[in-house]
Amino acid sequence: MERHLSYCFLILSTFLNLGFVHPLTVDIEETPKASKWSLEEEERQKKTLKLSKDPLTRAGLSEALEDWEGCITNARLVSKKSLVRNWVELLELSCAIRLAVPESKSKNKMAATYLEGALKRIESSPKEDQNKSLADKKAGAILQGRLILCQYFQKHARWKELRSELQKAFLVENEYSKPDRAILFGLAGEVLVAERQWTDALLQFQRARDLDPDTSFVETRIRAILPMVPSSAREQFESKIKSLSPIENINPVNPSPDELEIVNQAESFINRNDPASAVEALSKLLSKFPGGVRAKWAQDKIFELLNIEIEKSKGPNGPSVIKKKILSSMSEFDSDRQFEWGKALFDMQMYADAAPLLKNSADLISGSSRAAKGYYLAARAFQLGNEYSKAKEVYQTILKKYPSASEVADAAIQWGLIGINDNDPSEAITHFEVARSRHLTNQQDLISLFWLYQSYKMKKAESGILDTSSDLIKRFGLTYYGIIAYQDIRKSLPQFTKSKVKTGKVYFSHQENQSIERARMLISAGLFNPAADELSVFSSRPLSQDEEQYLVNFYSQSVHYQKVFSILSSLFDEAPEKKSDFLVKKLFPKEFWEFVSDDKLRSEVDPLLLLSVMKQESAFDHNAVSHSGAIGLLQMIPPTAQEMKIELKSDIDLPSGLSDPVTNIRFCAHYLMELIKKYNGSVPLALAAYNAGPKRINQFLNAKGGQVRDTWVDELPWAETSFYVKSILKNYVMYRILYGGLTQLPTPPWANTSPN
Repeated sequence: MERHLSYCFLILSTFLNLGFVHPLTVDIEETPKASKWSLEEEERQKKTLKLSKDPLTRAGLSEALEDWEGCITNARLVSKKSLVRNWVELLELSCAIRLAVPESKSKNKMAATYLEGALKRIESSPKEDQNKSLADKKAGAILQGRLILCQYFQKHARWKELRSELQKAFLVENEYSKPDRAILFGLAGEVLVAERQWTDALLQFQRARDLDPDTSFVETRIRAILPMVPSSAREQFESKIKSLSPIENINPVNPSPDELEIVNQAESFINRNDPASAVEALSKLLSKFPGGVRAKWAQDKIFELLNIEIEKSKGPNGPSVIKKKILSSMSEFDSDRQFEWGKALFDMQMYADAAPLLKNSADLISGSSRAAKGYYLAARAFQLGNEYSKAKEVYQTILKKYPSASEVADAAIQWGLIGINDNDPSEAITHFEVARSRHLTNQQDLISLFWLYQSYKMKKAESGILDTSSDLIKRFGLTYYGIIAYQDIRKSLPQFTKSKVKTGKVYFSHQENQSIERARMLISAGLFNPAADELSVFSSRPLSQDEEQYLVNFYSQSVHYQKVFSILSSLFDEAPEKKSDFLVKKLFPKEFWEFVSDDKLRSEVDPLLLLSVMKQESAFDHNAVSHSGAIGLLQMIPPTAQEMKIELKSDIDLPSGLSDPVTNIRFCAHYLMELIKKYNGSVPLALAAYNAGPKRINQFLNAKGGQVRDTWVDELPWAETSFYVKSILKNYVMYRILYGGLTQLPTPPWANTSPN
């Protein structure tokens, strides 16, 4: 099959002008020599920099040290005949941009000269032999560099040079974003102001404002210039200037007098701190004017008042009478409103209050396909509140009345988990089998198969145990659940064969061979991102197994592990004994080991656990930033980092300091240690709290009556956290097998687990 793919590529390459493909025998375990991703203390870094004779390496080290001038100087020393010349020109321009950016603290008088020179060189360099990634990055850098150069000239009142650069920028005006175009027009206006061409300047500022109304300096400039403009030209602008003042957003639709009267009554009761009367008035408003102007306001107010009573009910006196009245009033409304309120309560983990509203909302539209979602959330709320009999009744409604609903598989799985917790394996088996008869996602498939296996173990059904365990090992061998099944059946943890084949055959074109050589040179200089981008030439075609293994080494050395994991993801579809230790270690690298194994950290948290979290959180990218604002290798959010800063008496700047691997590892290790202690040594619970937050996990445990049953990870109301915990436990087991000599899991494997 591999040879067939390669021959196909040989034919395609001829048509694509990639050059003929020649088979090469390579060391498929070759590990390109790489500079350390990080550098040690400053004095040692400088010494290393002086001792290095290779200008490419010196340029890479200078960039890592944020020595932008040194980066530029050394980049210029790289031979024009170098294979990586195009990347070096991009590096020079990037460092020149960093030196000249408006917010830079540098006062280097040569900044503009460096930036001009870098732009000139990169624009005049040959365009051949560039992959798309390089070409795109160069184009973007040229646009950014010219804009910053223009801003630099404006800041230093160098109007002649600014005019010249603006002319070049406007040749490709449409390639800039709207905000950047607004800046260009604003700069053009400044040139014209300097030349006392008031009318033309006003036109440029107006164009800037049209492109980006939030450009604050433009309004000031327009107002300042307007008196300078001849009266004949001024009038056309004065009408536009009036719109510069913010206009208050007034709702054009007013409530009717009858509606307004009830609104006023409700507000009066709220102001008098009479929630019972307020809810009565708000309910009246929603009943009489369900689609009125203030209907959404009334709905939100009722929920707001409920929240106040929920907080009061947490006291020693228990649920307040008013809280019960509000919930009773809510149950009188339409299905959609009850669902919204119920879902909000569910998300707040107020399961006892959420369940009746969600079930009621579904009952009101019983027969509609939309009802299944309400019933499922109601059943989950009953289940999470330990009301198993009520949960099963609602799950049964879903399975009987809505057999084609998307919620059926999850409903059957959760019912099966209840069967396990009720010590009824027959009931559990029945419902896991129902789930497995559906079209399942990968996670549903794994969860239902694993707990079906556990159910057969409870029932001591040997044939079922054998079938499900074999399926788990074969299809999910390197998942946490697959490893548990492997140990149960094989009486040991997976061990991986030593790789015997050191060489392999690859089919590379001339262009691909050149990319490999460039990547090797860039990796050796510590320029890891360019090295990974250079290898993107291989993303457009299928790769043989030898080619994949060969390329994985280059991506690993460039600390581009997302690509490594993507290429090797097929490993998880094979039984463990088919995997070589060489490739498995590529999936579980010991990156940043010198930091996680520091003696002070080792006394707090097992370094292999830190690597396990790091792999899941950031794939070892120390610059990673999540959509929720978590930063760095172990993805810590700034508020938590601030707490750790105080506890550790650190003077690091936040949040920027979280991108520093040493700081990130130190802060996160301390926080994880605190969580492990908080949950009495339970690593799984600590991981759940690390992901979802301790408050949510505490509420989950409280709702479960403090009982941590075997099934708790898959009963969590947050699928992301459930997946997260199992992924890191899998990582942890694998790291301990590969590097810690682990031969047996604790029994049971989800019980309290010592970090050492």
